[in-house]
Amino acid sequence: AVVSTQSTGIVNRAKSNIIRTTMAVGPTWGLTPRTALWLYRQTVRPIITYASPIWIRATQNKHNATKLRSVQSLALRIATGAFPKTAGADLNMITNTTDIIHHIEKSATESTGRLMSTNHWTKEKHKYAKATHSQRCNELWDELAIPNQHPRDKIQKTIQEKKYTCSIDVEDSIIKEDEPDVITIYPVLCVD
Repeated sequence: AVVSTQSTGIVNRAKSNIIRTTMAVGPTWGLTPRTALWLYRQTVRPIITYASPIWIRATQNKHNATKLRSVQSLALRIATGAFPKTAGADLNMITNTTDIIHHIEKSATESTGRLMSTNHWTKEKHKYAKATHSQRCNELWDELAIPNQHPRDKIQKTIQEKKYTCSIDVEDSIIKEDEPDVITIYPVLCVD
């Protein structure tokens, strides 16, 4: 029930954002389809995918998946000016947009990966829960067979061997001979 309530809230927030966009789109005036799609992808989809690792199990429920797909279909219909009966899968293909369920799964998996790379995620199964959001994220992670170490984890940290001290000189007109272990910062005055 909590997951269903969560998905209903997400759908309502996303639809209200889409409805606000419709005021800027008309059949012969307003936003171009490209701009309307950009708005959907940059403003509505983040609303939908926010905290997706927590409620990812809701996408397995057919009713919730249908509600989420209807949000995307509405946005794509408005962006393209398509007929109301145009199928969502066709709109996805026309606009080169990923199915929202797959996008949510991708977002949840990426978040899981970021948490794993910082040791804030464990793949241990919870002994008291039948199916949890973390188990679903782990299943998606395993299905994609992503290596645990990401390229960003291989970046070597730069270690400064020399310790510096910092001094801030408030007299910007005086330039002093700096000591070798001191970095002097002279403030820049901005004049209108």
